[in-house]
Amino acid sequence: MEKKKIKKRVKVKKQKSGSFVDRFCEFITKISFKIFKTVVTLIVGALYGAYTVANVFFDKCIELLKKCPRWLKMGLFYGVAVLVIILMVENKNLKLKQATENVELVEQVVMVEEPRKIETLKVEEPKEVKKETKEENKPKLENVPVCSTSSVKSYMEYRKITNKDSKQWKYINISGKIKNENGYLMEGEYIGVALGSYFGEIGTKYIFTLDTGKQIKVVKVEEKSDNDTINGCYQKYDKSVIEFVIDTHEFDKSKNGYVYNGNFNNLERFKGNITKIERVLEG
Repeated sequence: MEKKKIKKRVKVKKQKSGSFVDRFCEFITKISFKIFKTVVTLIVGALYGAYTVANVFFDKCIELLKKCPRWLKMGLFYGVAVLVIILMVENKNLKLKQATENVELVEQVVMVEEPRKIETLKVEEPKEVKKETKEENKPKLENVPVCSTSSVKSYMEYRKITNKDSKQWKYINISGKIKNENGYLMEGEYIGVALGSYFGEIGTKYIFTLDTGKQIKVVKVEEKSDNDTINGCYQKYDKSVIEFVIDTHEFDKSKNGYVYNGNFNNLERFKGNITKIERVLEG
């Protein structure tokens, strides 16, 4: 019979050498590296980085550490590891504590009574209010035949009206309607002028339209004498229809001693021939 060779694996226990402290340290080391592998890697990396940065400062410490026995080295290592573990555990406990406090707050909120429902009143949207457009208070006008198209516009000093019993003096000085504005006698937007009898009573208002498109709003505060006018319309000697009644002290005089050389047609705002006359109807 042939003899078969049978291979057997025999476990041979290695004899443990060294003191009890050394063997204990080796046992703890094997376990710790399996459990705290990641933590130890970080710690070793941090220590190595600190060592490279501050090599000179820690040189003597390293030399002393090398001289220390193995058990002291392991003690320092595990001391650091335990400190890290304690910090991690404390951090976890702190998070758990915060979580429990949040749970208590939620429970307290649940315990509170629900607020009563407040009845909301439905407010109807306001209906659109139609704005009534009021027409501007435009004066009623009446066309008056143009008795002259003269562009001449003379003037007189209002102080020359001296008869206190006359309508014109009372209208200018007593009625309270006339104000002296920059030398012009104004009743609102109407300029005080002297007109012939063709233009009616004192206080009558007119709008003269010129060929330039501009308008002159006037109020009759003085009447020209019929002896000095043609058909009570325009002056015999200068052909003027409109004669401004002014305070000459408020105006500069030309070289000839007259305001605007005696003719307000020289002023741009009054320049032009008369093309239309309208009487303003009161009320």
